[in-house]
Amino acid sequence: MKSSAECEVRPLSDQPASQTVGSSSLLQMLAESILPHAWEEIARHKWIESEKARQDLGQQAVEDWLRRFWWRFCRWRRLEHVEGQRCWREFNDLDFAILRQITMERPLLDAIMTRMKGDGHHIHDNLEIILWAIENSDITYQRVEEFLLLIDINSARLPIPSDLRLATVA
Repeated sequence: MKSSAECEVRPLSDQPASQTVGSSSLLQMLAESILPHAWEEIARHKWIESEKARQDLGQQAVEDWLRRFWWRFCRWRRLEHVEGQRCWREFNDLDFAILRQITMERPLLDAIMTRMKGDGHHIHDNLEIILWAIENSDITYQRVEEFLLLIDINSARLPIPSDLRLATVA
């Protein structure tokens, strides 16, 4: 009999949280929305860019942040969610802390997460991680693929909420 860490890893995002028994109770109450945190980042960006320009850039700075940083911001929130650091309402509650369940092959999972988080200048997408795995003969490609499905980073590609796009930061 396989332990839970040895069983096939599969993403849980395909199951809506509302269809699972008792899943939305306490976890949903504790979950935060990423939107107030996005507003904080937008306000910080607007202030910095307006200071550089020596004038209030207003909505232009908001649009600039959304264009340049929204996806990366959501990506980081997704990684926090699957690692169990913070529970975000925008992601499936079944995925919260899912990586904590992995005990075997932890070094491989940690290497993948390090690449996904990047070095501050470049973050690796799934294809780059797959190529890295193929180039390293000591890595089992199938396990990398299973971990990538579990992390499901593409679910972090959230559409920009209209209230972020339309409203201005004070």
